[in-house]
Amino acid sequence: MAPNKRMYSVISSFQNLGERIMFSFVQLYADYNGATASEQGILASFRNILSFGGQQAFGRISDKRGRLIVLLFGFLLSTLSSIALTGITTPILIILVYALYSIGFSAIQPAFSALIGDTYRREQQAQMLGQISSVGSLLGGVGFLIVGVASDFLVNPYPVLFLVAGLSFGFAAISVFVLSLTGKVPPQPMDLSDGASIFEPLKVDYFRKYVLIDASFGFAMSTAWPLFPKVTNELATTGQVTIMWAVTFLGFSVSAHFTPQLKRVFRSYRASFYSSRFLLWSVPFSFAIATDWTHLLLARTIAGLTFGFYTTLQKDYALECARSSGQVERKGWFLGTHAFFFGISTFIGSLLFGFVVDTLLATTPFGFSEMFFLSAVIRFIFSFGYLKVPSPVDNDILSP
Repeated sequence: MAPNKRMYSVISSFQNLGERIMFSFVQLYADYNGATASEQGILASFRNILSFGGQQAFGRISDKRGRLIVLLFGFLLSTLSSIALTGITTPILIILVYALYSIGFSAIQPAFSALIGDTYRREQQAQMLGQISSVGSLLGGVGFLIVGVASDFLVNPYPVLFLVAGLSFGFAAISVFVLSLTGKVPPQPMDLSDGASIFEPLKVDYFRKYVLIDASFGFAMSTAWPLFPKVTNELATTGQVTIMWAVTFLGFSVSAHFTPQLKRVFRSYRASFYSSRFLLWSVPFSFAIATDWTHLLLARTIAGLTFGFYTTLQKDYALECARSSGQVERKGWFLGTHAFFFGISTFIGSLLFGFVVDTLLATTPFGFSEMFFLSAVIRFIFSFGYLKVPSPVDNDILSP
């Protein structure tokens, strides 16, 4: 394994462990402390608008000021906010601290993906993104499984889990600092332009169409997010939740690793994106009919296998749009602009549906099962939008 790839994999592993703990347990912790569906919707909305919406600004900063400084900021803020969660118990404070963590998350994502894009040639891009994500997800998932199962022996495992997340982000920050000292950071094409519109990447027609399609599905997908914590807490212990998410991350790791091969099978961005999103209707459907935690395990398996492929493909597509439009120095900006609109759409979807759920539960005979069925239908319908994704290359036939 090349030195940079090895160090990137170390950073990715610590990043994955911390992010998996935060993503898997913060909403459950809020439910543990009495959060309503509306409060869960607010929590998910703040997470989405800040963790995705902030990526445009941080992607732009990384293009202009350098990737490593943005990465260090993101990991340090994630460290402090994760540790802060160990000392609070009220839903409103949990929401506020998680919002701070989401800002750190939004700094890490575009800077790290763009750093990988700076390091490898176009022909290696999807392969390296997939392999580094795969190794990070696998090693982070192993750590997550060990920590999560061990925490099942505690009466209140959440403070320990958040402390481990903070330490993991701290080690990622140290790894970035070590990388900066090695002298092996790749040269970065700097964006020296001034005065451009913050939505400059949307002037690229095929990128703009893709952003609209993906943001629309983000809205559909987020309708289920306020619902998941209540059913998960009712059917699964902390250890069982850990097993579910470990299986999810294993599936993520496998499909991310095989993204180049899957691209060859589907041969176009259009078919690849559709195949990575179509089955997600089955996740809320599985929750709707679940009577045991193993039913949720099936849903998480499907989610992991599809998300690994989608996440790697999405980054590859945004980087390709930057290159094909002659804006290679703006890779972080393209990655961040996509995330910005995805964050807005999921913010609206989760916030709106959280209030809808509370209203319907209070005024109708409907329960959580009916809400999950509705979310499944919305996801199914919106997934067909990916059949209209344009190609950023001269034809829609992909090379690996």
